[in-house]
Amino acid sequence: MVSIATFCRGQATNSFIEAARENDIEVDVIRERSRFDFSSLRQMREIVRARRPDIVQTHGVKSHFLMRFSGLPRHLPWIGFHHGYTAEDVKMRVYNRLDRLSLPAASGVVTVCLPFADELRRNGVSLSKITVLPNAIDTVEAPGAGEVGELRSRPGILPSEKILLSIGRFSAEKAQMDLIHGAALLHKTNPALPFRLVLCGDGPERVRLIEAISSLGLTDKCILPGYQGNVAPFYGLADIFVLPSHSEGSPNVLLEAMAYGVPIVATEWEEFPKWWSMGLPLCLCRLAIRKL
Repeated sequence: MVSIATFCRGQATNSFIEAARENDIEVDVIRERSRFDFSSLRQMREIVRARRPDIVQTHGVKSHFLMRFSGLPRHLPWIGFHHGYTAEDVKMRVYNRLDRLSLPAASGVVTVCLPFADELRRNGVSLSKITVLPNAIDTVEAPGAGEVGELRSRPGILPSEKILLSIGRFSAEKAQMDLIHGAALLHKTNPALPFRLVLCGDGPERVRLIEAISSLGLTDKCILPGYQGNVAPFYGLADIFVLPSHSEGSPNVLLEAMAYGVPIVATEWEEFPKWWSMGLPLCLCRLAIRKL
C-alpha cells in the first residue's frame, strides 16, 4: 500500500489532496503555520510511527531537508527523488544549498537525466546511490474537436493564424521572456506573418511577462490563458510546440507534445550560452514558422 504525506498551509485542503483521495490514496496532511514551521518534524515522526512504512520517498528540496534532519533515516530506507532546481527567490536558493547536506544521507537518489546525476555527484552524493530514471507519461487520446474548436474561436484568433504553443511554469529558467522577445523580433521582421503565441502556465514571472508583452506591442500576438488542468485541447490547437528553457531535465511537456503529434522546436542544454539567449528564440520562431 502507498500513502502520501503532504504539506498544507493556510487552508484545509487543496486540489492535490482531493485528487489523491478521490483515487483512494490515503493522505496525511502536515499542517504548517509558516514557511519555517519546525513542528513539521514532529508531525512527520508521528506519521511514520502510525504508518510504519517500509520505505520513505521524498520529492522536493524542502522534504529532503526535513527528512534528513528528522532523524528518520537512521531507522528507515529513504529514497530522494531529484527533479532539478529552480532559483526564483532567496528561499529556493537556500533550499537548493541545503540539498547538499540532505541528499548524501539518503539510501538512494533517483533523478531524471545524466546531467542531473553529474550535478548530484559533484554535490556529494555517491555515484553508487544514484539511479537515472527519465520521466514517462501515460498514453494520450486526441482532444475532442469541440474542445479545440472552442479555443480556436476565442476572440481575436484568426483562421489563418498559426499557433505557437509553450507550456510551463513561469520562472526564469523556463525562459518565456526570451521567447516573447523572439516573437517581437519575428513580428518586426515579418509583420505580415500570421501567428499567435500561446503561453500556458503561471508562476513568479507572470507580471514581468505581461509587462514585456505590453511594452513590445505584442498584446494582439500573445495569449496567456493561465494554469490549465487539462492541456490536451491546447496541444490540439497548436501547429508547433516551443520550449525555450535554459535548463531542463526530462521535460514532460516534450513527451506530451510528441504523444499528441505536435512538431517541436526546443533549446539544447547543458551549458546553454547566456550570450545567445536573446538571438535563439528568434531562430526558434523562424524555424517554427518554416515547419508549418
